[in-house]
Order: sequence, then structure tokens, then C-alpha cells
Amino acid sequence: MRTTAVAVSLFFLMLTGCASRHLPSEIHPYRTEPSQENSIDLSQYKSPQSRGSGQDPNTAFAIAISGGGHRATNFGAGVLIELEKITNASARKTNALNEIDYFSTVSGGGLAAAAYISSLHDHNYFSSGNTKNPQEYSFADIILNGNPSSNANESSQGTCLSDPMLKDHLAHGYHKDLLEGIFAWNRATRGEFLERAFDNEILGQKWRKNKLIESNGKLVRSPSLKLGDMFVSKTETDRRVTVPYWIPNATVYENGSIFPFTPDFLKLYMICGYRHRLKKHSFDPETQSYESFINDVPLALGLTASGNFPVLIPATTLQSTMDPMNPYLHLLDGGMADNLGIITAVRLLSAEKTARRLLIVVDAFKENAAPFSNTPKPPLMADTAIRAMGLSLDSWRGRAREIVKALNTSEFYGPDIKTVFISFDDLRELTTFDELFKFGLSQNDLDCLEEKGCMKNIIVNPFNLVRTVKTRYNLSPSQQNLLFAAGRYITNKKAADIKEYLGWTANQ
Repeated sequence: MRTTAVAVSLFFLMLTGCASRHLPSEIHPYRTEPSQENSIDLSQYKSPQSRGSGQDPNTAFAIAISGGGHRATNFGAGVLIELEKITNASARKTNALNEIDYFSTVSGGGLAAAAYISSLHDHNYFSSGNTKNPQEYSFADIILNGNPSSNANESSQGTCLSDPMLKDHLAHGYHKDLLEGIFAWNRATRGEFLERAFDNEILGQKWRKNKLIESNGKLVRSPSLKLGDMFVSKTETDRRVTVPYWIPNATVYENGSIFPFTPDFLKLYMICGYRHRLKKHSFDPETQSYESFINDVPLALGLTASGNFPVLIPATTLQSTMDPMNPYLHLLDGGMADNLGIITAVRLLSAEKTARRLLIVVDAFKENAAPFSNTPKPPLMADTAIRAMGLSLDSWRGRAREIVKALNTSEFYGPDIKTVFISFDDLRELTTFDELFKFGLSQNDLDCLEEKGCMKNIIVNPFNLVRTVKTRYNLSPSQQNLLFAAGRYITNKKAADIKEYLGWTANQ
């Protein structure tokens, strides 16, 4: 009955909608071959390896974090926490997290990267004038030891250099905003409520606004993080790179191509307008340069575009001057084109000419890869319509390792990209929760999960329990602790390989 209702709803949505393309067109932005996907042009930016934070300039390091709602978000955050604990004994203050140059994310995985980028940016920004008592940045401390009882809306944030509520935000901090958007009377603005919520919580706009006023008596800059806060053009001689480059990937509605949300891609597609925090923003050549317009595009817009799951959340729409007859670009969930973000990550690393190149793939996939059904009847049309929305996302997992291996051994990409896969598969060997207890999971968490029915009708082990966490924007504290522990355990298990690929083995 529920399936039929959803199918009918989809049918009427198709009837009431209209084709997004106005007239047939052959206009397509390209850098190499007509109608082919474009790669990010790294030659436009200063290298993230020049951050001056103890990084090895001979290593290019990218991490791809998959989609999967808050399951991917918190599993990815657990991975980042443990990467920070993998250190190089011969280099003070150097850890694997600090070595990352590029984040390539999809949908929910982007929230983990956004939390890291926003907290690192704020720490650097608000500590820049404090030379007497400098505080060392720690993502683990911010997430695991932040003050959950503090009020992010209060003007006084004490000595905090980043939002202490990040852990809460990563679990369910904007669930109400999402529901408000879903039930908004104007379906075109539903995604905008989510974009505002991402900006407020995950990307720290609310906390940063209060901190700026507290520190300066007024707002001395926009409280929303912009592309220009992360990407630094080679023409900006007076600025240095302070954070890794984070690329949330979306999917272009019209042709299914990957759209990495970066300044050079927005310029390539001649983007001239967007909506941010429920307001329209358009390029005005009389008041600003095009470069400054692009730099002012908010990071929250890319994060939202990357997670616009079809039907539930409308596409993010950008305005363009490239094709006068078709002046709009619609962006859907990045998982529709590549649910792991590996294509963009490998393209980034292929452009690097360093001695070492490392890729970590974080896969929060949870479905069963078995191909068989228990019914002799073919699926109903309604079931097929619903299945089609997620089929491309699921199909990536069955070929991801093969694709990365093929890309790494091709002439075009080069054979020297070392790859580490971090997925729930590494939990299969565990029959008890003892190992996860070492990484923050508690017996109380297990008891809470059992009370909520998460252990019904399953063989209770870490692998099966993690897979009970649904793809949605709301988690219980126990589910969050479970995902943190899983990400940390698996990353710790791969620590030896990560150190070897970073060239740290001889130093330990």
C-alpha cells in the first residue's frame, strides 16, 4: 500500500513537472574533448601542500568519503578522528589528518569534511592574534570533548576557537530545519531550508556570527564560509592556503556528469546567480568583479547540492550565461554519478607530480550485495520506480575497488597512487564488541540500541549492528558513538599501511 502511494505521488510529480531544457542545444563547457566530463583545473590554485603546517611537500594525499546520510557523516568523522592519532614520530605535530590535501565527498560524507574544514578554519582565524597562549588544533578534542551542554546561540563562547556543538550538529542539529523544508508549501525552496541549516550548524555560521561580534563588537566579515575562505588563487600573492581543499561533488541533472563544486568549475560553467539563505544572489559587474563574485559563493551551497536526493530534496539551481536559451543548471545528489567520490579524488591526484600519492576511500555502504530475491514474481512498476532512484548508488560498491585499481594502473593516471579502503567490511571479522569498546563505544550504548529495537531479528555483531543505521539526517547518541567507534577501529587497523604510504615507516 505504501509503495503504491509513493508511486502515485511520483506519477503526479512527473505530470505536474516540465522538462528543464527549453530548446535543443549543443552548448557544453569542455576543456579537452567535446561533451566529455571536465576535471578540476588545479593550475589555477596555490597548492594545499604549501600550508606551512608541518606537511610533507612530497606527498599528495586525498580522501574520498561516500554518501549515506548521517551514517556516512559520523562514520567519516570517526575516520578523521583516528587519522589525527596516526602520527609521525620524527616530525613534531605531524599526523595523517593534517597531511590531507584534498577532500572529495558525496552527500552525507560531505558533512564530515565540512565539520573538519569549518572548525580548522575557525581555529586558525580566531587564534591568529593570540601569540601569548596559542592553542593547538585537535579535531578529536572538538568532536569528542566539546561541551554538549553549551548553547551555540549564546553570544559568549569563552575561549572556544570553534563551535563546541559540532558533535551534536553531526547527529541531528538541523533535523527540524530539514523537516521544515520538506513540508514547505513551495517545493522549490525545500532545499534552501536545508542549505541554511547546513550553513548555520555544520559550517558554523551561527557560532561564528556570535564569536565575531564578541571579539570585535560587530561583524567584520560574513559569518558564512565562502569558497574564497578555502581556495586560494595563484594570483592572490598576499594570501596563503590555510585549510585543505574540499570538493563536494554533485550530479548535473541534464547529462549526469559530475560537478565538483569549485571556483574554476563555476567559472567554466559561467555561473552568474544562485540562492543562499532563502535570498537570490546575482553577479553585478558594476559593483564587483566576477572573481570576487565566485569567491563569495557559500560552501553551504555546494554541500547542499551534493546531497539533493531525488524526490525528497529538489535540485540546487544555479543561473548561467553560457547558453542564453537554457540559462539554468540543476544539480542533484552526487551519488547519482559517483557515490564514493573516487573519480574526482583520482583526477586530483593524477594532476599532482609528487613522489608519493595516497588515496583513502571511506565507504559507508550498508546494503546487501547479494543478487537474489525470495519472490518468483518480477518487481511491480512502483517498486522498480523506487528502486531506480538508488540503483546507481548501490551499483558503485560492486565495482569501486576494480575501478580504482584500473585507474591507478592506467597510463593516464599513473601507477603510483596507493589506495586504502575503509568500509564496514572490515567489521565482519568481529564477533564481539570488545574492539569497539576501545574506541569509545560503551555497554550503555549497546543497551540503548537494544531498547530501541536496533537488534531485533539480526545476529548481533558489530557488522550487522552498524548496518541497522539508516540513511537519514537524524541519529541517537548511541548510534553516533557506534559509528565513531567503527570508523576509528577500522582506520586504526589500517594505520600501518597509511604510515607506509606516507613514507613514515622508517621513522617509527
